[in-house]
Amino acid sequence: MSTFLCGPDSVAQPLLAELTRQRPFLRIQSDGAIKELAHLENRMNTYVRQLDNDLHRQLEKAQACGFEVRLLDILVHREALNPETDVIYFPTLGDHRQLTAVIRGAGYACFDLYHDDYNLEETIKQGRSVAGDAVCAPLAAVYGDVLRAMDDFSHRRQQGDPQLLGKTRLLMFNNKGLGPCRQGQYVEAHKLFLHQQDSCRDPGEREETVLKFLVGEENRGFNTGFPGWVFLRGVQAVVLQGVLHQLLADGASRCAGYEDYQAFMADYRILSDELRQRLETRLAPGAFGQFLVKHCGSVPLLGWGVKFFAYRLHCSVLGRPLRQFKGRWCRRPLPKSPARIHIDGETYMRVAQFEAIHQALLAQLGFRQFTLTHTPVWSFLEYKLAGMLMRGRESIRESREALRHPLTPKRRNTIRTFLRKKQRRQVGLKATHLLLRQFLAGPLYRAAGLALPEAMPALLKQAAEVIPTRRPGGELLPYVGEVLAKLRQGYDLILNVAPEGCMVSSMGEAITPGILQAVPGAQGKVQPLFSQHGDLDSEQLTLALLKALGPERLYRAAVPGR
Repeated sequence: MSTFLCGPDSVAQPLLAELTRQRPFLRIQSDGAIKELAHLENRMNTYVRQLDNDLHRQLEKAQACGFEVRLLDILVHREALNPETDVIYFPTLGDHRQLTAVIRGAGYACFDLYHDDYNLEETIKQGRSVAGDAVCAPLAAVYGDVLRAMDDFSHRRQQGDPQLLGKTRLLMFNNKGLGPCRQGQYVEAHKLFLHQQDSCRDPGEREETVLKFLVGEENRGFNTGFPGWVFLRGVQAVVLQGVLHQLLADGASRCAGYEDYQAFMADYRILSDELRQRLETRLAPGAFGQFLVKHCGSVPLLGWGVKFFAYRLHCSVLGRPLRQFKGRWCRRPLPKSPARIHIDGETYMRVAQFEAIHQALLAQLGFRQFTLTHTPVWSFLEYKLAGMLMRGRESIRESREALRHPLTPKRRNTIRTFLRKKQRRQVGLKATHLLLRQFLAGPLYRAAGLALPEAMPALLKQAAEVIPTRRPGGELLPYVGEVLAKLRQGYDLILNVAPEGCMVSSMGEAITPGILQAVPGAQGKVQPLFSQHGDLDSEQLTLALLKALGPERLYRAAVPGR
């Protein structure tokens, strides 16, 4: 038995089912709050009848050879990247074309899975055709992208696409960490799904080129072997997605009417295209810069400065279009008291559904009636750094406390060595956090005239008011801190956008009374907006607006001229 659609169970149980296929196993999954037991009784009775009738004997005959986990290892790409032979794909998570532009600019073949007609629901549906309903929407969506990448690669090869000339390897990026679900284990479930699909095919139908996963590991900074400048530009491209989303919300809210909005959207698409073109063609370091990095990049402190200028991170190539767009669309003042709404929750769904939620809010509230902010995907990267800093400080305190007690000389030297190692690591983490926030994200946000998202170390500190242990790790803690911050800033509505059955979203919903109790004077509302198939529940959103604004304020916002 297992609970939730995420966490270790969601990725471990399919593997356990594969390993125990020769035995008559029964798998039951619930949301942890079973109210009706009749269906469980029926399933148990059916299972017992199968055992009584020896139906499991057929399984033993059909599965004479057992499954071996090591067969999945061949699906992980472990060699160096090669632009001459590799074709690289990235999962979508909304519009990912800024990132793919960077990869193409580095000389790799990298094709987009996101297009203007992209549909999250269809992607999840395609992933569920293999993954089933016993997994969360993000896991299914990412596997849907895996299937679409395979189809796209096969179609291009059949059509004789010249970009595939000499290409023999299809690599699909997937991240892996120490945590459960997407934070660590999606790739393990995806390997199993891919193996099961391949096992079901006739040997004559199997293609010569097999997809392999390009795994970015958390303890290596999610880098998969790209050159240093490509990795940093890739992170900046992820930041740029958050900037564009915020510009979309700010500019659209200031439109005078629908015609003005159409002109705004046309200009927004031009801005996005121009930024992608610049990322792809104008930001690669020159030969002299690469020479400097090769000979000076490893020098402490000096190396950071050399890389910053050699990788052209100081250039304002991306800043100029953002400043010009802001000047055209984001200067018009809003009414004195627009509704203030924030989107938070689970990283994948809050980012993938951002544009759909924004469209629904425009339809219900109208133009110039609200401001919308969100927690972008790059805040997840900042959280990982902030979490490591937090745990590092805890470990340093524990070591210092241990040194106050009587110890053998050998044990004391061991703790001191460990302490010095932790302190050096803390310095590196602080420098990396500074680089991410002030040198990669800061210039883009300043150019767009936007405030940086809340700093993650500060949010984790606020979250400790509700969760003193600051555990468990994962997205719950930053979510709690963000909600507390937004309530104190006077927001009217905070949306907890997450997949249905998600452990973090469910715990976030359960802890809402404690969050509200920590901010006794707050008037804002916290509303869950969960989805199983990537669809947006418009009625639930309307109800959330009604709770937050009240009927009179909602009515006035929805009727032009009132």
